[in-house]
Amino acid sequence: MRGTNGRSLDRRFAANAAVMRAHVEDLRDKVAVIREGGGAAARRRHLGRGKPLPRERVRALLDPSSSFLELSQLVAYGRYDGGVFVTGIGQILGRECAVVANDAVVKSGAGAHRGLNRASMMAQVAMALAAVVNGPHSA
Repeated sequence: MRGTNGRSLDRRFAANAAVMRAHVEDLRDKVAVIREGGGAAARRRHLGRGKPLPRERVRALLDPSSSFLELSQLVAYGRYDGGVFVTGIGQILGRECAVVANDAVVKSGAGAHRGLNRASMMAQVAMALAAVVNGPHSA
């Protein structure tokens, strides 16, 4: 770059890298909170009823060797105790599928229209991928 020396670029790069690391750490913290669902008490209550948590239902549905790309975790972040729906892409019987799982641990009905928007978005993703949409339900 014209008019700059290596040291000033190094300092700017280091400053930008530090800011990026802070943002990434903040994002990881938020995702960890979201993965907890509706909080410790709600999780205990849900598990006490003998129901698996949504990400456990998703994992049971997917092929054992399949990874799961979870999508839209930050939708309505801070408005509800968790994400209402778990959405993502994984393999079932060797076929790529869009998966939508209701998170009943989150306050019932909370963010229903946002949850429906996420389910609709996953249907669009599935169509683009020529994939199946599957939703494991808790009984």
